[in-house]
Amino acid sequence: MKDKYYNIGTISKLCNISIRTLRYYDEIGILKPDFIDSNDYRYYSPDKIIDINYIQILKNLNFSLKEISNLIHNDIDFQIISDLYQNKLNFLNKQIESLENIKQSLNNQISKIKLINIDNIEKEKISIKNIPDEFVATQRFSGQVDFNIFALNLRKFKAMLLENQIKPNGYYKNIIYNYLNNNFSNSDMDIYVQVDKNLFGKFPFIEKKEAYSCVSFLHYGQYETLQKSYNFLLNWVKEKDYKIIDNIINTFIICYDITLNSKKFVTEIQIPINFS
Repeated sequence: MKDKYYNIGTISKLCNISIRTLRYYDEIGILKPDFIDSNDYRYYSPDKIIDINYIQILKNLNFSLKEISNLIHNDIDFQIISDLYQNKLNFLNKQIESLENIKQSLNNQISKIKLINIDNIEKEKISIKNIPDEFVATQRFSGQVDFNIFALNLRKFKAMLLENQIKPNGYYKNIIYNYLNNNFSNSDMDIYVQVDKNLFGKFPFIEKKEAYSCVSFLHYGQYETLQKSYNFLLNWVKEKDYKIIDNIINTFIICYDITLNSKKFVTEIQIPINFS
């Protein structure tokens, strides 16, 4: 009788499956041997090779053992099987999307660091920039101008984006409206970031920012020392006799998302100007 069956060692080699796994499948009822002899040796019929092949296919498709057991032991309609496959496909697509987001985030972080490695040789350099129209998600906060409070507000802003499944397309920025008037005790602050223009009109907090010209300067170091760079840039603008047309914009290139060492922070300061 044994001649018509494969012992567990043989079936293991034929199907490229471990003996330990075959024993576990027996314990949980997914794949039972056809008989067990007096020495407790398990034996499998040739038909079991087909069953094992089907189990391996389902495992490769990320089905759980419980799901596999259900498919093997029940006569399930093809439509139900198709729906199960579709559910797996939907789950896989979400995983791929999540991994793509992680990949994009890693590339963004690398790009930030590479940018700073280049710009490190250009400290104290002031440049003129023309910023095109952009669509941004924005949120206003009121209160004391304090960068510890700003860090908390930034977390709230990011949570809002996450809740609405909105992906940022650039650096986070802020505008402190009374900063040029030295009013630090009570000021409105906008935090914003560029997003997909197709979201415009779908959310009340997404708006279009018009193009503008500005003078730009990279500040290296803690936020508490930003004022020194503001003054340096404001004096330069005054010397050039440019007209300031809007509030200072801070772009947070290197911040808490890359390093906890605030001495390594890099912030781009922009002052919108009119050259005439």
